[in-house]
Amino acid sequence: MDGATSIMRYETYRSLLSYGILFLLAFVILLVSVVLYSVNLLMPTQFSNNLDSLVAVSAVASLLAMVLTLRLVMRVLSLEKSDAGEDEYPRSRDEEEILDAIKKDGGRMLQNALVSSSRFSKAKVSRLVSDLENKGLITKRRRGVTNELILEKWK
Repeated sequence: MDGATSIMRYETYRSLLSYGILFLLAFVILLVSVVLYSVNLLMPTQFSNNLDSLVAVSAVASLLAMVLTLRLVMRVLSLEKSDAGEDEYPRSRDEEEILDAIKKDGGRMLQNALVSSSRFSKAKVSRLVSDLENKGLITKRRRGVTNELILEKWK
């Protein structure tokens, strides 16, 4: 892990920690609001009307803060995931099989040779190759009537 990656990871964890603290604070406010409302129901006082509106406003505000905090956490986690590289895209078993066949052939393989050596049809191989190319895992170069498939890591 290089210095920039470790700094970015530190910033991510620091952000998550601050969002977690905000979430806990909002949750505590919500709990206090529920307790105050329950006590007010059991023992009404002269301030009941004012307390009801205060409890309602604080409960709504804390719920809103909790939702926003969760959205921020999800956003931070998705940003870290997109910086992670190829792991951003989960691969199917079929895609793994295609990648393994290309690896065994030295990182380069013609698509028609892949069709004949795999258990997949020509259309299925074509679709899998397009998916892998969109994920940035392979490069496809035209070679006559077929394509040359090149693993990105092998370049």
